[in-house]
Amino acid sequence: MKISRSIRTSVVLLPLLFVVAQAQQSAPGVSQSDQQPPVQADDMKGMQMGSSAASPQGASSSLLPQIGQPPGEAVGPEYHLAELGEEALQHNPTLSESEAAVRSAQARRLQSGLWPNPTVGYLGDEIAGGLGVNGGRQGGFVEQTIVLGRKLYLAQQVAGSDAKIADLEREEQRYRVQNAIRLAYFQTLAAQELVALADQYVKLSATTLETVQRLHNIGARDESEVAMAEIEVERAKLNAEVQRVNLRQEWENLRSVVGDPSLATGHLAGKLDADLPQLDSQQLLSALIADSPAMKIARESAARDEVSILEARRESVPDLRVRAGLEQNLETNDLTGKPFGLEGFAEVRVELPIFNRNQGNVASARADLERSQAETRRLELQLRQQAAVAVAQYQAARITVERYQAEILPRTQRLYEMQRKAWGRMALSYPQVLVAQQSLFTAQAEYIRALQNLRTNAVALSGFLLMDGLAAPVVGARGR
Repeated sequence: MKISRSIRTSVVLLPLLFVVAQAQQSAPGVSQSDQQPPVQADDMKGMQMGSSAASPQGASSSLLPQIGQPPGEAVGPEYHLAELGEEALQHNPTLSESEAAVRSAQARRLQSGLWPNPTVGYLGDEIAGGLGVNGGRQGGFVEQTIVLGRKLYLAQQVAGSDAKIADLEREEQRYRVQNAIRLAYFQTLAAQELVALADQYVKLSATTLETVQRLHNIGARDESEVAMAEIEVERAKLNAEVQRVNLRQEWENLRSVVGDPSLATGHLAGKLDADLPQLDSQQLLSALIADSPAMKIARESAARDEVSILEARRESVPDLRVRAGLEQNLETNDLTGKPFGLEGFAEVRVELPIFNRNQGNVASARADLERSQAETRRLELQLRQQAAVAVAQYQAARITVERYQAEILPRTQRLYEMQRKAWGRMALSYPQVLVAQQSLFTAQAEYIRALQNLRTNAVALSGFLLMDGLAAPVVGARGR
């Protein structure tokens, strides 16, 4: 009886084994290697940024993203930060505005020290015509106002302060443009890295989908895992398209800051994680208060208002008006019986400052000085406040970058490799591998954004917090 049962069991199992063997041999695109655990070099391609192939058995020695690789289809010229900065200095219109403002202030300084023009005139008196009529006076005169009290000197001093302020505003605008170029460069470079990362994720998702489909063909995976892999490929493609939209927007911003709308789209040279800045927050704060163009402008404005008080006081000193001339007197001299002839005259006038001693303008100048001094203190506190925010953001970004480099990225990489190996041994389902795969690329994207934040705040702190390269420069002296 036992022998007959074994024979019947063999009769049932042999056809089933034959069918399975035939299915494995006839499955399209399935070789003997496909029946092995699907952890192959092709399946791991693109797992690391800038790596053409990686597998758990032959992974790259670096567990961190390879920064600095352009998108796969990158075309067009290659741009460096230095050449973009030079082009911005030539084409950004705000620099031309600030340069014109400097020339205007210098011209006003020249004008403020010029003497009043003399007046030349004709005069006539007792003029009569007709036969037998002798008499009348006719002649010319020259009149000059002599400015006293050093008023012209003080006016030129005030205008000279305005010219210094305009020059400082030009320096400030130059910082704005240079910082805006650096900011736009690093933002575009980060967007470029995110596009490259998204493209690699698309390739990895597509390779994983092919592996899942092969396993499904031999009955090793069910339909739901194929559907999940297909959905992940579509999500990866969507993310890549969104990142390209962001990259195009960053290129438009870069063109605007450079001042060249025709700048061709290309790719940026450089690496986000190369030569990361190490900033001393206390030293930066001291430099910000001492050397910031904004603080220099505030101090110069206060100095100008001090001179303005002296100028307002001296305005009450009257000017001397001198007039002199010659006239021909045709009246007959009774003693000689002849006309008096050529005669000279002179006149000197001065205004008495009895009612108007310019006291209102003196009080106004004093109030302007108080306002300027208060503005200097306010600006210092504001810069300290802004610097504190930028320092905190820089330090947070610095900590984030270091933690991703030392801990998060290596651990995420190892987790993904372990999950892939376990999935190849059929010890895990695809959803578990998918979570690890998404975590790996999410961590890499967060690392790139942390680098961008680090660069952005470093630019702000080292550039006196001046960032908007297209903001219109202040025309004329501040506080007026």
